[in-house]
Amino acid sequence: MHKDNAVVLPKVVTMGLHSSASTWVFNVIRELLIVTHGEERVVSYYTEDAPQASTFHDNCLVLKSHHGSESLNRWIECVNPILFLSIRDPRDAALSMSQRFDVPLSITAQWVSNDFRQLIKFSSRNYPLLRYEDSFFNNPQTLIDMASLLNCSIGNQSLDFIFNTYTTDSVRKFVNDIASLPDERVRPHGGGRLVDVVTNYNSRHIGDGRSGKWRDLPQSEQDALTRKFESILKVFNYPL
Repeated sequence: MHKDNAVVLPKVVTMGLHSSASTWVFNVIRELLIVTHGEERVVSYYTEDAPQASTFHDNCLVLKSHHGSESLNRWIECVNPILFLSIRDPRDAALSMSQRFDVPLSITAQWVSNDFRQLIKFSSRNYPLLRYEDSFFNNPQTLIDMASLLNCSIGNQSLDFIFNTYTTDSVRKFVNDIASLPDERVRPHGGGRLVDVVTNYNSRHIGDGRSGKWRDLPQSEQDALTRKFESILKVFNYPL
């Protein structure tokens, strides 16, 4: 086949707020493309920078990003990949990370602010926006919609398999067993955590999943978080 007639395989960026089920989005897209094009044709990894063409050549590419960078943004503008955005009430996102990673809330709140500075650049465009509070990760229809956007023709059996692999209970079991993965798949990730380099799940990845947990905080801390995120809450239509 002449190169001019070759099928152009999709380039995808999953741009998500920390604790917004962004790793679920990354993995489901990765799995959908593997079923459609074969594992050897799918390159996927986490980065905040523009990818080098040498890392994916003519293969499918799936990038996972949080706060991004100018180089990544320039690459997006140039390449025009398929983007999936995932968000969550920033107060819940910050608290979830603080609880799971034993990091002060003031620090995780800044992480969330950095993520939103990136997301807001793309949120006004016509990209799929997945809202954590809608529990999209518990809805099989999400996979069907993603497959359509990716031009993936996948049977119900494969869709069910992918969905069941990434239910909250399945992922919780998986992250609890990360240490048992082959050595080449596991690396340290700070704070005593381990991360699987294939899925990007780490050993403290799954929290209680509750929405509105920030209201468990003392009133003064609730008020401080709401003030910090007030402009973000308004843009994404979260209640103050």
